Amino acid sequence: MQAACVPLRNTCQQPILTEQQEYGGYVTDITRAWPVSGKFSPVQRDLYEMILGVQRQCVSLCRQSERISLDGLHSAAELGLKDGLKALGFDMSNNVSLLGRNWAEM
Repeated sequence: MQAACVPLRNTCQQPILTEQQEYGGYVTDITRAWPVSGKFSPVQRDLYEMILGVQRQCVSLCRQSERISLDGLHSAAELGLKDGLKALGFDMSNNVSLLGRNWAEM
């Protein structure tokens, strides 16, 4: 288990806990973040809610009836995060996806 602290405004305001496990060739991880003050700032809350929405969308695709591959699920997550970050004001014009494709080409 690893713990890290995301510095925001020169102070540690949001600790992050991440855990990864491997078994039989399968790897999974879980990451949690929470505000030191006990409440998210409006910016932190917006980011948290956007990521949660993408997670819920991806979980809803995890059904046999959806007939989606792991690559398709990964692409859905990437696009959802890209769109969400862009909607929050992040400059996504020069970012490259984990699959090596430029966001602008997708």
